[in-house]
Amino acid sequence: MAVSPARYYSYNIFSIRDMNAGFPTTLGGMDLSLRITAGDPVFLRDLVHANAVAAMLEVHRAMGHPFVTKELVVSAALRARAVEAAHWAATYTPNLAQRLQNINNRLDTAVARLQKQEEILEVLMAHHENMRVMARNSRGPHNQYKPLQKTTPGNGVFLAKAVSQGLDAVTQRAITVRPNTPPAIGAVPPNFNPDINSYSDRDILNLIVFYNDNFEILPSDALRTRIEKFQRFLTVL
Repeated sequence: MAVSPARYYSYNIFSIRDMNAGFPTTLGGMDLSLRITAGDPVFLRDLVHANAVAAMLEVHRAMGHPFVTKELVVSAALRARAVEAAHWAATYTPNLAQRLQNINNRLDTAVARLQKQEEILEVLMAHHENMRVMARNSRGPHNQYKPLQKTTPGNGVFLAKAVSQGLDAVTQRAITVRPNTPPAIGAVPPNFNPDINSYSDRDILNLIVFYNDNFEILPSDALRTRIEKFQRFLTVL
């Protein structure tokens, strides 16, 4: 005689007490705090209990029990259907939950790959536009530079802090920090000043944060050197 394979619940099922706070844990000798945990063995008694509780609450509702509301009766009936569905799934499609999880995992992987491809495309498009802007900046007046689009994800707060070593404390504290909302790939600095020769150390640090790029600036570089290195960032193809 064939032996039935072991069957287990594939998801949690709350108790009547869990879903109806303040209600007694027992009524009419029935345990209303019984819950089912994913991975527990499937027993027929769980289904019998769920149906019995639903029927018992209907009777108490009809008798005018002050605590048994219509909502509670419906809740018990829904729980009985949930237990019944769990038994059906475990008995006739024992691998359904795993199959669904495998499908979900494959979908997650596909979505992640698509998002990565979209990110790569955004970076390539930004680089392409930057080549055009850099060529223009190389030919144009030094006080009319156009900003490049951002191509490196995230913000450069840590890069800016490293470069700011040796500067005055006020300038170091003024580093703009936006850790929760880094600029998007393809974005340009807001209110970009085209006259880079007028830049201060603080201006350079904020651009490092925006672009997540230190422009090869060293902590020991003077402001004039920092401006020249940022100029190369905007112009060198």
